[in-house]
Amino acid sequence: MKHPLSRLTAQAIEPLDFSDDRLGYLLKHLSKSRYWHGIEQDLNERSIEVHALPQNVIRCDATTVSGDTR
Repeated sequence: MKHPLSRLTAQAIEPLDFSDDRLGYLLKHLSKSRYWHGIEQDLNERSIEVHALPQNVIRCDATTVSGDTR
């Protein structure tokens, strides 16, 4: 994820940027209400819901797959 993070933040990303102390600082910063509420809202908008469905019938569909083998 180094390249995408670098592009998104417009900053150089180095392995030391992911040390425990830096991640702890980031989490402490992001946990502030003014930041976290926006993050949580964005995450919830992109989440899916999982429902417990009855399991008395199971249906298996065959899927055909084709591919270019060149």
